[in-house]
Amino acid sequence: MDMIDIIIPVYNVEKYLKKCINSVLHQTYKNYQIILIDDGSTDSSGKICDEYANRFAQITVKHQPNGGLSAARNTGLSMSSSQYIMFIDSDDWIEPNTLEILFQKLTQNKADIVCCGFFFEFENYQKTWHKNTSDKNYIYNSQEAIKTFFLRKKIGAAAWGKLYNRKLFENVSYPVGEIHEDIAIIIQLLSKASTIIYCPIPLWHYRQQEGSLSRNIYSKKNYVLYNHLISLSSILKKYPNLQEEYEGYFYVGIKSLLSLFKTNEVRIKYASDYNFFRTIRKKGLYKILTNKTIELKEKISILLIGSSFHKSVSYTHLRAHETRSN
Repeated sequence: MDMIDIIIPVYNVEKYLKKCINSVLHQTYKNYQIILIDDGSTDSSGKICDEYANRFAQITVKHQPNGGLSAARNTGLSMSSSQYIMFIDSDDWIEPNTLEILFQKLTQNKADIVCCGFFFEFENYQKTWHKNTSDKNYIYNSQEAIKTFFLRKKIGAAAWGKLYNRKLFENVSYPVGEIHEDIAIIIQLLSKASTIIYCPIPLWHYRQQEGSLSRNIYSKKNYVLYNHLISLSSILKKYPNLQEEYEGYFYVGIKSLLSLFKTNEVRIKYASDYNFFRTIRKKGLYKILTNKTIELKEKISILLIGSSFHKSVSYTHLRAHETRSN
């Protein structure tokens, strides 16, 4: 059997780490090695990594100063030697047959990437993405996969939830020190892949941290999302017929940025960025209204976000949340 390297970046996840690692150790497909990258954890996560490495020969640990998720993934890639790679976030976990199913679909179809369905795991409930548990394979070439990505269907930007052929990462690395790092390289990977498969079976458990509202409020580090959205347009040189799909993805991304300006304080503090994103939306009004890849409900959301009506609704929602929390 072919070897799969499973790269797990670790940072201050002592509460969830054992469940993540155990879910890999219980896989029906056994030919794998786990690469744990302890990215400068200040809790007991590093100790937990060492304990598992001492108990299981297929686990390797690398401790490094905190450099962020991208730096940890890049370290894992540099340590990887197998033909196939998977990334798992250390607060997530996978079904026991995940490796077996994804590897079988990848090799049988001579694919370079296979993606799977997943569960959103909240504190008190679970939600299935796309609510599709069939065993049907959706098989795409590079252009079709990129189109599907731009349409925000089936193929997402996240590094997790996928099994990759290692060759795709030649001369590709995650941007260190940036958020939204997955968006920065997904198009590079899809454009290098010959065949991409989406398997709708939910095999992944994606934990949702329901913490402070401040995690979803704009700060200067979020501006990089705009840069990534612009960089995605480079694929249009290769596939110019995806212009409308790209523009749909771009304006939904601008909506996501505007949605982070939740309070007057944030809008005033980052007025330059706020006005810049609103100007982009204003100049793109015709494209938004006529874009066939954006559903009507989404168009309304894009146009309302940041308006006085939306601010009133957002303020009411925030106050209601604060009331429930107190």
